[in-house]
Amino acid sequence: MRTHLVHGLAAMAAVALAACSNTYPQQPKDPINADPQPQQAITHHGPQEPGPSPGSHTAQQPFNDPSVQQPSFNPPTSNEAISQHDSTKPFYGPGLKSPEEQDAAREKAKAPLASDAEVLSVALAVNDGEVQMAEMAKKSADNAEVKSFAQMMSTHHTAGMQKVRTLQSKTKIELKENDLTMKVKNDAGQAMAQLRDKKGKEFDRLYMDTQVRMHKEALDAFDNRMIPAISNGEVKTGLTEMRKQVADHLAKAEQIQKKIDPSLAEVRSEDKSTPAAKAKKDTKDTGKAVKDEAKEKKNEVKEDVKH
Repeated sequence: MRTHLVHGLAAMAAVALAACSNTYPQQPKDPINADPQPQQAITHHGPQEPGPSPGSHTAQQPFNDPSVQQPSFNPPTSNEAISQHDSTKPFYGPGLKSPEEQDAAREKAKAPLASDAEVLSVALAVNDGEVQMAEMAKKSADNAEVKSFAQMMSTHHTAGMQKVRTLQSKTKIELKENDLTMKVKNDAGQAMAQLRDKKGKEFDRLYMDTQVRMHKEALDAFDNRMIPAISNGEVKTGLTEMRKQVADHLAKAEQIQKKIDPSLAEVRSEDKSTPAAKAKKDTKDTGKAVKDEAKEKKNEVKEDVKH
């Protein structure tokens, strides 16, 4: 009986021990470090405030409460009125000029050139441009007189280029480009670009119109900007002869222009479609009618006398 009691107590102790080990699990052993690390005690920092009890309600602050949402910036202040107006020069972009600069450029375009070097530079550009246009006209012109004029332009202006080179060599003057030189070159380039796609009669008309316009501009340049600026005697003599040739070319160009474009021809006889011509014609017809009527009455009188 005692033996059974001992065994029963031992069994109960074993069950209780097993229950304790399940309730408090042991720290797993490190397979590398055989000694287990002791657990650290959990420390509490101060007493925790008890949360709200179930069923209780606490008042929350509204989202638009002005006492909570304080402005993070200063209120705007009124700007001071601008009392001073600084006069600033207007801005002109690339390629644009102020009215003052435009006036100065126009005055410069009318003033004589600065030196013989600039004059010879313009003279060379005038001759070179005419030669290039003449070579194009010799190939593309349709009218015989236009072709003949183009051949004359090529011959005369090639000689003009050589004359400028000779003057430059004798006087030891180096050419100096200027605004008029660039204008002559640009005008010649634009004229050739317009002529390049033209053929036949259309080419003839545009070429002669261009020749008349460019020779007029050349005469104006010789008279107002080139010859008045010359100081060297030989240069002045050469440019004066060249100016006369330009005038002869202009007269010939205008003559051909009027032939190929009758609308430009001078009216040598009075146009019958004008009011003056019409009135004159009506007066003449009226006078003729009066004479005819008088003649008829005279014949009637003669007939009456016979009877």
